[in-house]
Amino acid sequence: MQRMWENLTPEQRKARTEAMVAGRRRAKARREREAALSKKNPASSIDTTLELTKKAAALLELCGGDRRQVERLLDIAELVTEDRI
Repeated sequence: MQRMWENLTPEQRKARTEAMVAGRRRAKARREREAALSKKNPASSIDTTLELTKKAAALLELCGGDRRQVERLLDIAELVTEDRI
């Protein structure tokens, strides 16, 4: 890679650099658009809620019906998933 840059003329370097910067800008804009769409998409939040409900039922069964323990675990899980977003 270093050799490639050494063999380029200043004009070629400038053109390559500008192309890379433009590519990074496009990728960033695409990521931001996708993130905004996923936040607006109610289906994804419904899917998340259903998944958490299934897990809560399984936890309730494993905890022997102690709802307080299940609520604590769900609070922790919710905090973890919020940090990922």
